[in-house]
Amino acid sequence: MQNEINHLLYESIESAEIREAQAFDHLAGGVNKQIILFGSGELGRRTSAGLKKIGVDVLGFADNKKEAWGSVIDGIKVFSPEDAAEKFPEAVFVLTIWSAHIGHPLEDVRKQVNSVREAKVISFVYLYWKYPETFLPYWRCDLPHKTIDQFELVSAAFSLWSDEVSRQEYFGQVNWRITGDPAKTTPPVKFDQYFPDDIFTVNSDEVFVDIGAFDGDTLKVFLEKSKSQFKHYYAYEPDPFGYTKLREFVPTLPAELDGKINIEPIGIGSHTEKIMIETPGVYFKILYPEETATHAAKNASGYASVTSRSIDELQFDHIPTYIK
Repeated sequence: MQNEINHLLYESIESAEIREAQAFDHLAGGVNKQIILFGSGELGRRTSAGLKKIGVDVLGFADNKKEAWGSVIDGIKVFSPEDAAEKFPEAVFVLTIWSAHIGHPLEDVRKQVNSVREAKVISFVYLYWKYPETFLPYWRCDLPHKTIDQFELVSAAFSLWSDEVSRQEYFGQVNWRITGDPAKTTPPVKFDQYFPDDIFTVNSDEVFVDIGAFDGDTLKVFLEKSKSQFKHYYAYEPDPFGYTKLREFVPTLPAELDGKINIEPIGIGSHTEKIMIETPGVYFKILYPEETATHAAKNASGYASVTSRSIDELQFDHIPTYIK
C-alpha cells in the first residue's frame, strides 16, 4: 500500500490540475449534460444551490424516500429514481448522498438506475472539481493537486499506522482524495463512532470533551454507553443550527444530569480568532431565523462568522479524560 500511495502521489501538479478540470465532462460523456441529483438531502440541496448560482439547471432530484416523491425542494421536484430515469432519458445522475452510516453508495445507485436504462451515474466529487470556486473546499473534499502537493507528508504519514485496518483506511482515504473513486474506501465502522469497544469502555469518572458536538449526536451515544453515569461533559459547537438543536436537547435530559453538561457556541482551533464556517447547506436565512442564531453574524452565502478558541484557553472544572 505504501508503494501504491507513492504511485498516486507521483503525478505532477500540472497533470492533476488538467485531470480534475476535465474529469466530470469525461465521465458524463461530454459537456453541458442535463443533470439529475440523486439525493435530496443536505448535500443535494447544497449542490443544487451551487449549480443554480452558476447558471446550471437541475432537472430534478431522485430519491429513494417515498415520502419525498412529488414534493418540491427549493424549486426542484423530487422523483423516484425509476421515474427520473424514464422521464429524462438523456440526463446524467450525480450522486449527492454522503453519509456516515451508508457511505457513498455509488455502485448500488448505479445498479439501481441502470436497471431502468443505461445511464451515467457520477459522484458529486467530480462535479465539485469542475466548479471548485463554487463548491470547494467542502469538508474533506478538495482538489487532488492539493493532496499531491503535500507528497512527502502524505507518504510519511502511512508509517504512523501499525495495524492493517488503519493502513487500509488511510490508503482508501488518500486514494479517494486523488482519484475521486470511493471504491477503495472502507465501509463505515460497525461500532458506535468514537466508542470502539475493543480499545476502551466509558466509566463513571469520565470527563468528556466534545469538540464539534453538532446537535448532540455524540452526547446521545455517550449517555447510552455510560448509562448516564459520568463526571462531566463539555460540548462545543460553532454552527448556529447544530448549536440550537443541542441547546434544545440538553434541557430534555433527566434532572439528575443538571449541571453535568456544559455547552458553548464556539469552535476550537489553534488560537483565538474569528472564522467563517459553512453551515449545513447554503439556505442560511431559511434554516436559521434570527432567534436561532443570535451568536453568529449571518449572510446569504451560507457561511457564519464565529469565534474559535484554543483548547488550552478553555476552563475545565474537571480534568478531561477523553477529548473528541
